[in-house]
Amino acid sequence: MKSFIYIFTLFWSIACFSAVDCGSNNAACTLQLTSTGALIDMSTGKKIVQSVETQGMLADVSLLKFNDQYVLVRESLTNDKSTILVPIKMKNNSWVYDTAYNFSISLINSSTDTGIRWSAVKAKIPQHPIDNSVWDISYDETGKISVPIESLSHWLSPWIKVSTAPQKEKVDQCFIPFIDKESLLPVDLIACGAIGNKLTDGNYSFSGVVGPKAYVEMNLNIENSRIEGNYFYIKKRKKLLFMEK
Repeated sequence: MKSFIYIFTLFWSIACFSAVDCGSNNAACTLQLTSTGALIDMSTGKKIVQSVETQGMLADVSLLKFNDQYVLVRESLTNDKSTILVPIKMKNNSWVYDTAYNFSISLINSSTDTGIRWSAVKAKIPQHPIDNSVWDISYDETGKISVPIESLSHWLSPWIKVSTAPQKEKVDQCFIPFIDKESLLPVDLIACGAIGNKLTDGNYSFSGVVGPKAYVEMNLNIENSRIEGNYFYIKKRKKLLFMEK
């Protein structure tokens, strides 16, 4: 079990399958997105933003919660299927953001089965309060980062290289378990970055890979050195329970 857990702790999810949709009246979310696109802090009743959009002809917008992390997501309905993810955090009593991810289809060789299909960039943004300019700023900042051809990802590899600067050597790596080449971007299964600290008591969700193609999700509850939870192969969806003292 310990070796199994070690495999998964390599990938800390900015998004995972156990994500909570923070729409209106979801008691699990302090921050909620209303049907009109307003962001409301339920702990104070304060409207943070009048509107960040919700649905339209060109894109759908949602607010998701992954463990304790809130993320605004804008999924484009156009051909490039560009998906912007903006992690939000509370700082000095204000909801702010300083990072944006943009995952999109690469148009290079995209008509062939063996062609390059997906690219991704990550932009650091000067800390900014959440307002209705969040999408314009996120698109502008991620648009400044070039994606070298070496950083484009082929089907069906679950590993996505995320460009962080114009130079090709500036790359992060994320895990996205596409089921097949026609899959939409599975926002709720993205995992980026490594865990550098020992896990303390709490609930955790992970996605990862065992071997070349065994895509797995794992959910853990740690309390007083007791670990319990479940994991399952994403294609089969059958949960396997485990427990360890």
